Amino acid sequence: MAYPANSVLVRDGTWQLYYDRQAATSLGGDLFWGPSSACACIEEMRPVDPRDGWLDEVCCEGGVVLDFDAQVLLWFGGQDVLHEPVLRRAHLELMRRVWDGWDVRWAYQGVEELGRYVGSDAPRVLSEQLTSKEHGFHDDEEHPEWHTTLVSVERGGGPSGLSVCSLYGQIGALEAGSGTLDFIVDRLTRGGLRLAQPPEAGIHIDTVRHELSVWAGWTQQVRQRRLEAAWPGWSVVNLRDDFEAHRSRVGTLVDWPVPDYDEERRRSIGLLRRHAHRLAKAAPGGSAERESWASNRSAAAFESPNRLDELQARLTLLRRLETSR
Repeated sequence: MAYPANSVLVRDGTWQLYYDRQAATSLGGDLFWGPSSACACIEEMRPVDPRDGWLDEVCCEGGVVLDFDAQVLLWFGGQDVLHEPVLRRAHLELMRRVWDGWDVRWAYQGVEELGRYVGSDAPRVLSEQLTSKEHGFHDDEEHPEWHTTLVSVERGGGPSGLSVCSLYGQIGALEAGSGTLDFIVDRLTRGGLRLAQPPEAGIHIDTVRHELSVWAGWTQQVRQRRLEAAWPGWSVVNLRDDFEAHRSRVGTLVDWPVPDYDEERRRSIGLLRRHAHRLAKAAPGGSAERESWASNRSAAAFESPNRLDELQARLTLLRRLETSR
């Protein structure tokens, strides 16, 4: 299975675009250790022509801009960090401590944001694929655990005018336009809602102010320009992954568990520790080698003393991060 990524190196006022078929899921670990290590990972990828080398937002599962001129790292990708907001925040907090002096940013708009950063023609990376009925909201009474999008609708009149529901479907279903309101309204409840798991995305519709607010744990799920085109006359507010803003609006009407930040921080360090061990066992190379070691979790022998030294340095760094805040 492929996990395609676009990456960009910016140096001395120019930039080079790269492509790798497998890099997206390992970016959370590959980039963590600092600019030199991140640059080495990117330079292992294949240089491509910036005119036709960009992936679209459907195919691109990760990417990075490493800007040495401005000391900016803009990226998205990885595995769990790609769609779990609290884990992502913990990972970025740790990362910023390692990347001292750099501005480490998350690309919430995915590959479109990367292209926009370097001045590429951003619309080129938008897929021609439009939302179809199959990608709309659905009811599935047999599988309520699939209802992972929280929806709230405010129709005036104070707290009594607020109704909520949870739906099966993604934010992209809103690209069908304001006609989706009819489907949503039919499923609203004025009673409370208790969710066994945190929602993966959220929608707040204020019919009085004509304001549509959306957030999503999954990066690239909120395609703001398409929503603005599909909801003319409405103000579209992209909350990125700020589920707390939605939680504040619904108040006690909806109850759901929130992951503990300290626990997610420890989890991030554990994931990085496993990544460091896999890197130490990996032979240098491109996509084929990366695909091989990414799935190799056995206690294989280390390839060289240099890799063993590198592993020791990374484990020492993680221990320091683990015991300090």
